Amino acid sequence: MGECGWPPHRIHLFGFAQGGSVAAEACLQWWRRELELSSQSCMTNKESPVRPLGSLVTTSGPLLSYPTLSKPCETPVLVFCRTMSSSMSSDK
Repeated sequence: MGECGWPPHRIHLFGFAQGGSVAAEACLQWWRRELELSSQSCMTNKESPVRPLGSLVTTSGPLLSYPTLSKPCETPVLVFCRTMSSSMSSDK
């Protein structure tokens, strides 16, 4: 992001199905990296704010990992999914 000059709060990720999973995992990876950089800057007495991305929208794209984070991600997230109705069930 720094190479392109885009501030993180102006970056919005969107994905459908597998692309939604990729977008969600990329957002999670960004957040983990930001937390790591922030904790390293605390050790060197240099303030480095944690910078969330602009937003994440995923349509039918599940998160593939089970994250445990020290601080919840501040990036706004919108998830669209559809549950299988009884009329769509293959049990009939």
